[in-house]
Amino acid sequence: MPNRPSLLRALALLLACVFPLASAAGPDPGLTTYRIRVVSQQPLRLAVAATLPPTARLSMSTTRPGDIAALDRRGWPAMVEHLRVRAADGHAVALREQGDSGWTLASPATAPVQVDYEVDASVLAAAGWPAPRESIHVDPDHLVLAGRAVFVTADGQGASRIEVEPPAGWHVAAPWAPVRGGFVAGSVDDLEDNLLALSREAPLRVDAGRFDVSVVAIGWDAPALSALRRVISAAAPRYARAMPPATVSHYVVVVLPQRDHGGESFRDSFAMNVEAEPKAAGIADWGNTVAHEIFHHWNGWRLAGRDYASTQWFQEGFTEYTANRTLLAAGLIGDGDFLRMLSKHLQDARRLQTPLDAPGTHKGPPLYGGGALVAFCWDARLHARRRGIGDLFADLWKRTDGGADKYDWNTIHASLQSLDASTDWQSFHDRYIAGREPPPLQDALRTLGLRLDPSAPPDAPRIESDPDADAAAKARWRRFARD
Repeated sequence: MPNRPSLLRALALLLACVFPLASAAGPDPGLTTYRIRVVSQQPLRLAVAATLPPTARLSMSTTRPGDIAALDRRGWPAMVEHLRVRAADGHAVALREQGDSGWTLASPATAPVQVDYEVDASVLAAAGWPAPRESIHVDPDHLVLAGRAVFVTADGQGASRIEVEPPAGWHVAAPWAPVRGGFVAGSVDDLEDNLLALSREAPLRVDAGRFDVSVVAIGWDAPALSALRRVISAAAPRYARAMPPATVSHYVVVVLPQRDHGGESFRDSFAMNVEAEPKAAGIADWGNTVAHEIFHHWNGWRLAGRDYASTQWFQEGFTEYTANRTLLAAGLIGDGDFLRMLSKHLQDARRLQTPLDAPGTHKGPPLYGGGALVAFCWDARLHARRRGIGDLFADLWKRTDGGADKYDWNTIHASLQSLDASTDWQSFHDRYIAGREPPPLQDALRTLGLRLDPSAPPDAPRIESDPDADAAAKARWRRFARD
């Protein structure tokens, strides 16, 4: 039987054919639709009109930022006002609020319902617009919305059509398949776990084959935008070649203006901040975050571990390492930049207090660093066999049917064995992932003509080129750095 993601992709393609006709002749009442209109920017208020399938309950995502009092108490429903539901015959349906889980209908609907409501962001405005990467950013020229803050959904809801009415003259960047007059999202997850961006200026577009990227970088000048384009143009095609999307994917990148450091990944979008004024020469400072978050479209959202906690070393550590490696291979950072990143992973990994596959609820630099060192060790070993980390992900992509099946260590082990059967990968796992031993970094360094700087303090180890490395090791490094 076809898997669920495949069915959703097929349904999205079918809707893309059907909806243009529906747009011309009026919406089919049996289809899920949303019409979003910006009522005002200051204060921010949205009007949403939706046709939802038969249901007994209306919901919103329960994933939200913490430490926002109104959302802590009531979730995203705290921002919903004037919620009205009408049955197919036009009569009003009474609702009962169920806290952050949403609302129940007094009488379960047996036919599609019309749902109208407003999204009032005053609770965020009153708090000073906290957590903009995870909620809402608004300024005179931009509006960035987390889908979680906007969409009320019904039980059993599948694909949806979304129409957006922005302020006059504005542009829309959406992570969904475009159809005439709107977009199609394949699932509720695609609605909620994504960003929608509206802006006065047209988004920057980066075509990576079947991976189409729209970029809204707020406050970036032309040289910095050009550098940002170079990073995305290097990362997205490289990832898509290893793990090709089944259909054309649409992705949104938002760079917010607040001086902060970090990124928030969604299914087909991400938001990030940079700490300093963005400069074209600063790719080593901010470019890795871009490459990291885009890779989560695959490693994290599509490729997902069967057990979340015990696979975070792979999801986060390998994503971080892959971003480092991508920038190096594209010539966007130098050898020294890469070795500084690798040194930072080593320093972070030394603070890890648990085995990599047993971090509990702890997810931070030590886990990222430890996972990245494992990725480097594997990459160096596989590179000696004319393979690499990209080949590992390509095999995993096929082995999990494009992410439809969740992976565990046995899946990863099978992929490693298919690439290099001469290495005892199980022993590596038992000692360095399930065990407490630090990964065998010296072997990987020696292979590539690198070493630990003997003059570095013990609590701040540093990786550098080995001046005494033989010609073969130096040649391997040159190939590795540009592969």
